[in-house]
Amino acid sequence: MHAILRSLYPLRPFISQAALHMVVTAQCLSIINYMCIIWGGASTKVLRTVEKSIRACARFILWTKKYDPVQTQITDTLHWLMPKYLYQHATLCFGHDILFNNCPGYFCNYITFFDTRCDVSRNKYYVKPISAPPKNKYGNRILLNSFSDFWNQLPSEIRALDDRNLFKNYSKNHLLSKQGIR
Repeated sequence: MHAILRSLYPLRPFISQAALHMVVTAQCLSIINYMCIIWGGASTKVLRTVEKSIRACARFILWTKKYDPVQTQITDTLHWLMPKYLYQHATLCFGHDILFNNCPGYFCNYITFFDTRCDVSRNKYYVKPISAPPKNKYGNRILLNSFSDFWNQLPSEIRALDDRNLFKNYSKNHLLSKQGIR
């Protein structure tokens, strides 16, 4: 990641900030976003490395020095998610595709909603958690378990969205607002 950024430094004085944003998104963030649903459940040490890369990309675009804080600018100006929320967003989008059958057939019925006959107002869009609680820290990282936790924490208006693009945008904005609260 840092090698890619270093190769772009000679171009920085000649390119606008919007163009820098586009180049960094294509060259660096595409690598970070690729398979984040897998590495997102990794240890804090691994996530810190990814966070450093995201911060380095932001500093490159915003022309800030190495130790200047960029967290608020990442959220407010660039609209990027940090690793914890990036993992949540990728997991939520993947789970949304499964729930609304926008996925390959072998994922059908992998995730199910609660039975809605008893109380429609409360349970309609909640996902059924795993029947047996996890016994160790790796059990919490299982896709189905983490998805049900993330999904059930979303506001009901977002959970009710059928359209994938609308869901993707609203869930990202929700996670950006949570990230900005820190």
